[in-house]
Amino acid sequence: MTANAAAITIFGAAEGEARTLPRASATGLAGGGGDDDIWNEGSLTVGSRSVSFASGVGAAAAGFASAEATGLWGGAGADTLLNSGDVMIAADAATVARSIAASAAGYSLSQAGTNSTVDARGMDGGDGDDLIVNELDAVIGISAVAPTRPGGAGISVFGARE
Repeated sequence: MTANAAAITIFGAAEGEARTLPRASATGLAGGGGDDDIWNEGSLTVGSRSVSFASGVGAAAAGFASAEATGLWGGAGADTLLNSGDVMIAADAATVARSIAASAAGYSLSQAGTNSTVDARGMDGGDGDDLIVNELDAVIGISAVAPTRPGGAGISVFGARE
């Protein structure tokens, strides 16, 4: 997801904002309301990726990204989750925000903020009393990555900058 904003002034003040809020979610095997029996005997791979890029010229830039990935999920109720296979989970949320402020005479302010969150779960029973079993030879691998890269610059010919 990409957002861009520009606010330019020769004399006085100008404001603008660019903001992105992408969210990605993925589940391999899912129950729902009620009592569920969920089992995995094979190979299961679940991935979720969310990318945010915000840029502003004379404007604030804010990037927020969220990614969730779950292999087996029971939901509400008394669920039974059984895994005898391989479950690989990957959640990746990346944000980049860049802001440049310029003013010929007056005040320039450059602000860039980022926030990335990830939630990766191999097996999640959900609400209720659940039985969760991962057999001895079964493998659950989880990768969760949340890089952020904010940056900004302020240029002012006459006046103040931040």
